[in-house]
Amino acid sequence: MLRDAQGLESQFATCHLEHYRLTCGLWPALVAGKGRVIAVSSRVHQIAEIDFPDIEFQQRPYDKWVAYGQSKTADALFSLALDLRGSPHSARAFFLDPEQILTDLARHLST
Repeated sequence: MLRDAQGLESQFATCHLEHYRLTCGLWPALVAGKGRVIAVSSRVHQIAEIDFPDIEFQQRPYDKWVAYGQSKTADALFSLALDLRGSPHSARAFFLDPEQILTDLARHLST
């Protein structure tokens, strides 16, 4: 399992936490400018709920697909929560699932 510079599981850190941090930093501008946040996901969010007690895979075997799915589920939930908080300020959030698009990212994954 890969970890980021802060020691967090890399897929959750890269695919969710970095977007979350960016959005939090931009929040004042998003609210002031009636901004939009669009989280792009994949169908993989369907394979994993978030295991809140063990997001870091400390107590269960690491599975890269579950880790990725967990990060995409987090994006979906974050989009819903952000939209609820932003709507009164005319700031909106959306979750986009483009189905399955084959990209070069797949070359880094084995089945």
